[in-house]
Amino acid sequence: YTITLVISQNMPEVCASDIAPPMVHPSREPRLVTLEKGPEGLGFNIVGGECSDGIFVSYVLPNGVADVSGSLRPGDQILQVNGEDMSNATHEVAASKLKFSDKTVRILVKYNPEDFSRFEKQLGTLQNNSVSSPASVGSGTLRTNLKKSLYVRALFDYDRTKDPDLPGPGLSFRHGDILHVINASDDEWWQARRVLNDGTEEGRGVIPSKKRVEKKEKSRNRSVTFPDSSSEEAMRMSSTSESSVDAVYTYEPVIQTWIKYMRPVIILGPLKDRVNDDLMQEFPDKFGSCV
Repeated sequence: YTITLVISQNMPEVCASDIAPPMVHPSREPRLVTLEKGPEGLGFNIVGGECSDGIFVSYVLPNGVADVSGSLRPGDQILQVNGEDMSNATHEVAASKLKFSDKTVRILVKYNPEDFSRFEKQLGTLQNNSVSSPASVGSGTLRTNLKKSLYVRALFDYDRTKDPDLPGPGLSFRHGDILHVINASDDEWWQARRVLNDGTEEGRGVIPSKKRVEKKEKSRNRSVTFPDSSSEEAMRMSSTSESSVDAVYTYEPVIQTWIKYMRPVIILGPLKDRVNDDLMQEFPDKFGSCV
């Protein structure tokens, strides 16, 4: 047989770099992932377990154990942890199995983006409903376990260098700082960024969750003892201390709003005229007289 090849001289030259690589879709088959716990834990967050809807990987911490291994991605459904079935596990049970397991953790997962997407939509609906309803500070009405992302104002100071339990790089903040919590699906730790006055964000790190702060503060308050508590005064002080344990100030939800109109500022007190003059002199672009 004779094979004749006809090559056109006008045919453009094709380089290897011009050929797009084939699109690789993640496998939907169950796969066994083995992770070795590091100083920052396993390096991922989970959501789900509310109504037997499954446990999903929601966030992979950059440079964490899971991220470096490349074996987990958001949307992976956790089927087993060390051979124990997680299909109908609650969020608390799944988190406990992952946190308190041995150093080597074997996780059976399956990429399930459809169910994870439906679960995220449910979270978004719950988040919108909770944001639209008023929340009282310290009353526990901020349902952070159902939120994936939110903005909050810190009601306490936090120094990451003084927290030995941090699972990763922390983010320090002061009372009154606005924080963008980019992932609040974990019960103990959130990922957040600090929001500046001009609306930009800086820094990124782990902060204690509302639940964790409340638990530690209540534990600290209950550890206070009153010697010679047989007296009536000691019993009264103990009762007052117990009643104050419920009021733990952590975070309050906020919504960013741009105000484009002038707002009145009322200054009261014997030095009101002096303060009024000083404000207009030092900040003429921000303050002015009403009359």
